[in-house]
Formats: sequence, C-alpha cells, structure tokens
Amino acid sequence: MKRKVLFQFLSVIAATAIVFTIAVTASASDLISIYVDGEKLTTDVPPQIIADRVMLPVRAVSEAVGCLVEWVHADQNVVVYAPGGGDRVLVMRIGDPIVDVTITSGDDGSVTESQITIDSPPVIIDGRTLAPLRFIAEFIGYRVDWDGETRTVNLNGALGN
Repeated sequence: MKRKVLFQFLSVIAATAIVFTIAVTASASDLISIYVDGEKLTTDVPPQIIADRVMLPVRAVSEAVGCLVEWVHADQNVVVYAPGGGDRVLVMRIGDPIVDVTITSGDDGSVTESQITIDSPPVIIDGRTLAPLRFIAEFIGYRVDWDGETRTVNLNGALGN
C-alpha cells in the first residue's frame, strides 16, 4: 500500500514537472527579443504582439535610442522628445490611435504640427505604456527589421531624419 501511494505521489510530481517544462519552453519561445544597434534591450514588461504589432514599453525603447519621455498622468499622455533638442515630438494618448506630431525645423525654426493615425493605439499593461515599436523607431529615424522565425526585432542606427 505504501509503495502504491509513493508511486502515485512520484508520478504526480513527474507529470507536474513535465507540464511545467513544456509551459516554460512554450512561453520562452513566445518571447520577443529587441536589439538596438546590436545591444539587447531589457524591459520590465516584455514586448508583446497585439493586433499583429510588436508593442513595447515606450520609455524603454525611446530612452534606448536617445529620446526623453514624459508621462502626463492627468491626460493619460506619453510624450516622446526625439534626440536633437526636442525638434521632433510625439504625443500619444492611451487607447487613441491619433498621435500628435510636432517638428521644428533647425534651419528657420518653423514648426509643423500634424496628426498621424496608427493602427494600434498605446495601451497600459502592468503599469507600463506599450506602443507600436515600428512607429516610434521609424519616426525617430531607426530602421526596423523583424525576424519572425526567431521573434527578434533589430533597430539599426539613426538614419539622420
């Protein structure tokens, strides 16, 4: 009787270990890796695919490429100031696909304001604002390459926009 109980107990532990290993392997294969100019970007909230778009914490990707980021809690806005003294500014609102864009010319100081509609609006997940990676990176002037097989995104050097 004791052997049977011990055998059943060990069987349950073995089955649990196998299920846990499969779950960890499956979730590890679902992870998305982000590299900025060859260096791996680590975030406290992992990148996620939402509506076929890689969504990444705005602060993590923006600061990794030299931007300043401001969260305006009262308006639920995230403001991204591109490198170069704030001459390119994005204002994104949680749940809103319309992004306000302000570009100041370094030549004559003229200001161009426009709105761009993105197909995946920013969301808040685990206390972080996630937004479409490609939109932010390309606006700042980075080339974005996605490798679906390895689930890897590479952001490569500023294009001088």
